Amino acid sequence: MSSHRHPLELEVLTSLNHYLSKKNKNLESCPLVFVPQTIVYEHNFPTVWYQQNPATKEFKKKSGKELETKAIMNEFTRNIVVPRSGTGASGDQQDPNAAATTQTQATPAVDPNNPAASNENVMNNDNHHGIVAQFISQTEDEKTGEIINNVEFLDVDSLDDFLFKRKKRDKGILQQFITPKGPYNFVIQAIWSPHVTKIERRVNIHRITDRKNYSPYERAVTYEGPSHFSNEVFCAPHLEKEIKRVCSAIVDHFFSVEHKNITRMVLYFKVDPKNNLYLLWSSSIRIGNQKNDKPIVTVNNGNTLTPPKREPLNLSPKFNYNHFDSQEEKDGSKSKDDYGDVLDKIDSKKPKKAKSSKVDTTQSLAMTENSFDFSTRDEFDNNDGNNDCDRDEEFQKIKQDLQQELDDLLYLAYSHFLHNSEIEEQTMEFPFLMPPILLKAFGEESTLVQLFSNRDLNLTRDEREDGVYILSLKQASSMNKLQHEFTTFKEYLMECFESEGYYESNFKVQE
Repeated sequence: MSSHRHPLELEVLTSLNHYLSKKNKNLESCPLVFVPQTIVYEHNFPTVWYQQNPATKEFKKKSGKELETKAIMNEFTRNIVVPRSGTGASGDQQDPNAAATTQTQATPAVDPNNPAASNENVMNNDNHHGIVAQFISQTEDEKTGEIINNVEFLDVDSLDDFLFKRKKRDKGILQQFITPKGPYNFVIQAIWSPHVTKIERRVNIHRITDRKNYSPYERAVTYEGPSHFSNEVFCAPHLEKEIKRVCSAIVDHFFSVEHKNITRMVLYFKVDPKNNLYLLWSSSIRIGNQKNDKPIVTVNNGNTLTPPKREPLNLSPKFNYNHFDSQEEKDGSKSKDDYGDVLDKIDSKKPKKAKSSKVDTTQSLAMTENSFDFSTRDEFDNNDGNNDCDRDEEFQKIKQDLQQELDDLLYLAYSHFLHNSEIEEQTMEFPFLMPPILLKAFGEESTLVQLFSNRDLNLTRDEREDGVYILSLKQASSMNKLQHEFTTFKEYLMECFESEGYYESNFKVQE
């Protein structure tokens, strides 16, 4: 029941910084965590303004008269360089992003990660992205009761409109936009649990500085929008390690101030040009019931472990894809909403074909390069007349999503085994959160376990934690051989999906 849930679970978007800023017994706020300037909006007005000391990372909170609208506007735009010509202001943000700002328009170093910026663009300030803030809000779907996340990216003009003219502002946070490291905006998603942390990164396909051709939303959106606006790439190992440290610090600090355990959470991070790691926001957090409980494990009288009875954490937060292209739509009225799911990536619209970003793809292994070309194969016999084209198109999209999940999963598994290659392979285990589409594609857990077993791989459920599975090797294998085995295993699973009728039984039947 919701009455028994911790307030942070119910108001994670607006309450997270409150618990991060709470003092522990050493009179310190949460260590290792650095957040952008964030203002909480409730009942259409700002209620608290969170800032941090760049040196000590201690939180400062402003409230009351300190939340004057003009002060917010001045602070969020104080480092903006106004262009000599054009309609939009541009520039960067607060002190941690000072490396990306400039006071002299002829200085090409304003965007060291954008070698394509010409001197002419520098003079016209076109190498500035012009985005100063993002507003993240949550609303409840009237039909389903689901929480829908809404994200807007604001330039100077739209921020002015938001602060001074907007009639209705949903409950949410106004956050200073952090200039990304590199020419493309990106966000890192971390799904944390006590046994497994899944870290992924999405990179927008449009240059963050291309203001002439794309809106702020089209240049900045990642997880918050349709998948055709961004690509999924891998994080560098050192960045993954740092994010895991921050996650652990959050969990430890929360226990020190609330005496409760965080059992699952979904966090979003970003890195600026100075390599500062920022925690942006959280879409979901799950907290244990008792003061000193270990809710991920339930021990019965028979000393057996069973999964927790509480419903699993929502690892698939919904986003509103209605991104307010026109200023007129920002008066509080909304057109028909288009919702998207983070982990279930089957879009209802055909993705635009755009050139993929090359960021971090050099880290991909050869096993991900031998993917099938699904667009040139006939998948089904033409038994349904005019429905065949629609069915084949949907089937192709499902297969693409399924293959992408397999690529990601097997890459992470291979990296895990590679980093632990000094251990006997027979004892090596890789715990992971099972992608929902993989379970759905093959219908039952037992079917998936059998398919893994057919290729000398062991797949078992971790009974201590809901949704976690363990992949282990049945026999010793060299790393080169393992890479080949993973590649052929992916092909084997895809062949099974296409030839054994799994699509017809697990997807079409439900429609």
